[in-house]
Amino acid sequence: MIGSAATAFRSIYPAEPGTDPADFPAAVGQLTLPEVANLLTQLDQNAELVGLTVAEHMAWDALNLRQSLSGLYLLE
Repeated sequence: MIGSAATAFRSIYPAEPGTDPADFPAAVGQLTLPEVANLLTQLDQNAELVGLTVAEHMAWDALNLRQSLSGLYLLE
């Protein structure tokens, strides 16, 4: 798993349970899910968001993603 269970952005393929991120040659970001949520919240407070794409989201972390993005006006 990437990072600790409390802070990891686990909604990416290299974080799938049972995989090793070292097996993936692509770049793996360093932001945690709370950091991404904070960034999106700041954007939401300073601009009118009219769309958001969550690309290649992995279902094993859907509840954490839903909770983290629940404060965005766009998703209310």
